Amino acid sequence: MTRTVVLFEDHTAQQFRPLSWSLPVYEIPCGVFNLRERLEHLVDTGGEEVTIAYLPRSYLVPLQILSLGDKSRIGVDACLEAVGDDVLFLSARLGPDWTVLKTLLEDMATGETLSDAHGLLAGRVGGDTARDLLAAWKTWDDDCEARGDWTGFTAKAVPWESGLSSAQASDAGLGYLWNLVPLIGAAIEHDVVALAQGEDLVMPARSVFGAIAIEADQGQFIGGRLKR
Repeated sequence: MTRTVVLFEDHTAQQFRPLSWSLPVYEIPCGVFNLRERLEHLVDTGGEEVTIAYLPRSYLVPLQILSLGDKSRIGVDACLEAVGDDVLFLSARLGPDWTVLKTLLEDMATGETLSDAHGLLAGRVGGDTARDLLAAWKTWDDDCEARGDWTGFTAKAVPWESGLSSAQASDAGLGYLWNLVPLIGAAIEHDVVALAQGEDLVMPARSVFGAIAIEADQGQFIGGRLKR
């Protein structure tokens, strides 16, 4: 059985401004790492073949490809291509807890979902349901973009309704950007432990406004320094 993890954004991206103007919410660090980096490390060391696909707001897709490389599966079309028989949707606003993320990856059952007051946090579904969810997400994102929800200052995005019912409420998600602040200390502590224990885990190179390669005069701005 082919497993896929889709890391998705939704309407709550507006609640993480100003950082989310140019970054998907899963790229916002809390502690040493961001959610994407934690997820990639857990998948790489989990002993099971899992494909990760990224679903940021569509206007951020070119910037994400620039940052992560064109081999990464980024955007709704790439997510649809990556979908297999077993798909785990994970919200971009999951908190920095390594244990919670590992539990969702390893123990969440097919048909199980988690949510909070802001919307879906996680859901594991079959391939057909996943394709339907991605198609609905694309329609929703296209509508938001057409209204200027992602680039306007006053428009409020209509919530994405996944249609997945959840009897389980969870406190694993973040609602707003400022929810990161009280978690930073513990996140750093746990990230340092993960760095000490994980041979393949290294300190990340942070980018500028979501891009690691930006044309600048006659050179390139790469990883925080200008190369000519």
